[in-house]
Amino acid sequence: MEFVQSPGKDSVLETYLKCVPCLFSQASRACRQLGLDDDTGWQIIQQFSREFADLDMTLPPPVQGSRLYDLISRVTGRVDPYADIKVQSTVTAHELLKECRHRLVNSSDPVGAALRASAAGNIIDFGADLALGDLAGAFHEALDSDLAGGGEAAFRQSLSQLRRNGVLLMIGDNAGETVFDAFLLERIADERPDLELVYACREKPAINDAVISDCLAAGIADVAGLISSGSCIPGTWLPFCTPRFQELFRTADLVISKGQGNFETLCGEDRKIFFLLKVKCPVVSEEIGLPLRVSAFVERSGRGMAC
Repeated sequence: MEFVQSPGKDSVLETYLKCVPCLFSQASRACRQLGLDDDTGWQIIQQFSREFADLDMTLPPPVQGSRLYDLISRVTGRVDPYADIKVQSTVTAHELLKECRHRLVNSSDPVGAALRASAAGNIIDFGADLALGDLAGAFHEALDSDLAGGGEAAFRQSLSQLRRNGVLLMIGDNAGETVFDAFLLERIADERPDLELVYACREKPAINDAVISDCLAAGIADVAGLISSGSCIPGTWLPFCTPRFQELFRTADLVISKGQGNFETLCGEDRKIFFLLKVKCPVVSEEIGLPLRVSAFVERSGRGMAC
C-alpha cells in the first residue's frame, strides 16, 4: 500500500488521557464478545498493555484501536474475528428494514426518513457496548429520534444545488449499518438520479466494520459504485488510504461520513463533510458539542462547525 505523510496533530482528533480506559474496556469487551477463555483474554490484555506504552498519542483513537484488534487476530488466528457477528448483523438489519420500509418510503420526506434510519443503523457497533439482542429495540428508539446538530437543512441545500453528474461519496462504517446506508442512497438516487453515487468501505477487517463482501451482502452495489478506501483501521485516516481514494475524497462534490471512527479521523480535514453518527463517547460528545447517545448530522469544515 502507498502511504502519504501524516496530516499532523491539528487535522485529527487526538488520543486523550480519557480515551485510555475506553481502549482497555474495548479489549475486555472484545474478548467477551468473541467467546475467548480467560487465559487467552489475559494474554491479549497483557500484550496490549506492553504495546500501549509505545503508542503515539497524537494519533486518533481508531489508529490505537487497530493495534488492539490486530493483536486479537494474531492471538486467535482469526483473520476476521467478527465475521459471524457481521453476517448476523446484516441479516438482522435486512429484517429491521423490511419491517419499517413501507413507513420510510411513504414518509412525507423520504430522504429525511432515510437519514434517520442510516443514523439509527450506526448503533451496530461492537467496538461500543452492544449485543445483537439489543439491536431491534435500540434501532427503533433511534429511528424515532430527531437528528441533532443542524446538518440536515444544509445537506438538503447542498444536495439540491449539486451540479448535474456530480459525485456523492459516502464513507461507510459498520456491517449491518450498511443495509440502511443502501436505503439512504436509494432515496438520494430517487431525488437526484443524475448523480454518481460512490460508497467506500474498509480494505481489511477492523472490528465489525464493513469490507467489500459485507457491502455486497447489504445491497450497496445495487445503488452505488463500491470501492475500498484502503483503510485497515476502524476509521478513515488518510495516510492509510489508497491514492485512488484520497483523490476521490478531495474531488467529490459531496461527502457523507458515517460513524464515530470516521469522525475521529476526518473531522479536521480541510473540506466540507457531513458526518452522520450516533454520539457514543465523551470525547466525541465534547468535540461535536452534542450529548451522548443522540443521533447527529453535522456539517464540518476543518476543526470548526460549519455556520
